[in-house]
Order: sequence, then structure tokens, then C-alpha cells
Amino acid sequence: MHSFLLQSLFPFLLIASFLSINVKLSLCQDDAQFTNCGSSINCGGVGNISYPFYGVNRATYCGQPGYEVQCLNKVPVINMKGLSFRILEMNSTTTPRTVTVARLDYWSTICPPTFVNTTLNFSLFDYGSGYTNMTFYYQCNINNIGLSKQCNISNTVSTVFYVPFPTVNQPSYVSCTDEVIVPVYTAAAEAIVASQTTVSDAVNRGFPLELQINTDQCNKCEESGGRCGLNTTTNSGFSCFCRDQAYATICYETTNSIQPGGGGGGGGGSGGTFVPCHSLVNYTFGTPSYFR
Repeated sequence: MHSFLLQSLFPFLLIASFLSINVKLSLCQDDAQFTNCGSSINCGGVGNISYPFYGVNRATYCGQPGYEVQCLNKVPVINMKGLSFRILEMNSTTTPRTVTVARLDYWSTICPPTFVNTTLNFSLFDYGSGYTNMTFYYQCNINNIGLSKQCNISNTVSTVFYVPFPTVNQPSYVSCTDEVIVPVYTAAAEAIVASQTTVSDAVNRGFPLELQINTDQCNKCEESGGRCGLNTTTNSGFSCFCRDQAYATICYETTNSIQPGGGGGGGGGSGGTFVPCHSLVNYTFGTPSYFR
């Protein structure tokens, strides 16, 4: 009788086992935010553009507000204070994290269509170490301000002067229609003075910017196995995207796992037992004793 009952229940037990396997395997899948924020921005040949930047192939929640990157003609570009800057490289191993950028309107030319000083959004960026301000002077009334090149301005060939390092104010008798400050690396400015590079090459090397984010906070998240991003509940602040869910600071398990009792995406504490996915699957595939 007992054997007959087990045989009659066998199809139902088999179905239940398969359902249990599927449920547990679905719980073992990585969180979507964790997965989506695992790639750097893919644009041109510039790599490692990651948090706090977003855009192109990185979702908005993979970065912080104000750090959007566009891919223009295979060039990663950020916009700030009415100016566009091309990202040349990013260094995520320093504290603070840094990027090297160059003004897009001065790329391979010192004759831009408009003359605008370099300005930053200091809530997002600050100048890094090792830079200096180079000044360009356009349409001046004298011809001995500094180094010079020819420029076509409004269909008229004119001389543009450039001074690699900051100087005191020009004498009152010197008058120029426009003066534009463009940051460059100090080493590049020194190379101009030594006639070891051209002014365009110096500008193309860019200048360093420090990212105004909590670098230590992101480093700790990444060290715990997480990926840094935006708190999607408030659309501001920080979240650490982990394999199982989002936390406020760090991940509480660095491998695929299930936390009993669930929990929200806002931090939580330690405690509770984490059961690795492979243990759940092995347990589910185990043969019940009454079928052995």
C-alpha cells in the first residue's frame, strides 16, 4: 500500500522538483543593475570610462548626475558650461579619480569658430595637478606679445599669439579683441618653450581633471565585489550594485548567493546565513531517501 502510494505520487513529486530547481536557479541570476553596470563606456578607442560616467552603453543609474558621456564620431565627449571636452583617458586607480580631457573646439586647431574661456563645473570637476593655463590672444594691435601663428578669422588672415605660461597683465597699450585661456599639461607648455612640440600637439594632450565624487566609497563597494552607481529610489546619492541586490555601501556577499529574508536595496546589516547557489542546486538534485 505504501509502495503504491509513493508510485502514484511520483509524477507530482517530479514536477515539484523541477519547479523547485527553476525557482532556485532564477534566484541565482545576477541582479540586472549589477550586470548592466559591468561594462565601461564603449566609444572609439578610449577604454576604462566607468563610474561616475554614464551614457552610450551605460545606463543612467551606472553613474551620477552631470557625468553624461556622448559618443560623437567615435569620440567620447562631455559637455560643461557650454563647452565640449573630449575624454582622452580615465584613471580609476588614483584618489581622487581623474580624467584627461581636451577642448573639442581647439582639437588640432588654435582657430576655433568662437572664442570662449575654459570654465568648469566645480561641483563635478576640479583641476588636477601638473597643469598650467596657456593664453591665446586674437586680433591684437601689436605683433610682439609672444609666440605666434596665422589664423583665418572671419575670412581674414590674422596673427594669433600664445603664451604657454601665465604672465602679468599685458601693458595698457596692448589691445586684443579676444583672449582665451586653455589649460595644458605643464610638461607640454615647457616643451613648447623648448621648441620640442607644437602648440596644437600640446593642446591635444589635454589637461587633468579630478572627479568630485567620494572615491573611497566607490573603492570599498568594488572591493566587496560590487559596482558603483546611483540610488534609483531617490535618483541621487550612491548605491552599491551587488549580485543579489543593491546596498547602500558594500556587498554582503561577493559570490552568487541568496539572503534569507530578502531585504531592500538600502544597506541592511550583516547576519543571517548565505546559501551559495551551487549548494541549493546540489540539494535539489539529491535523491529523496524514500526513492533510494
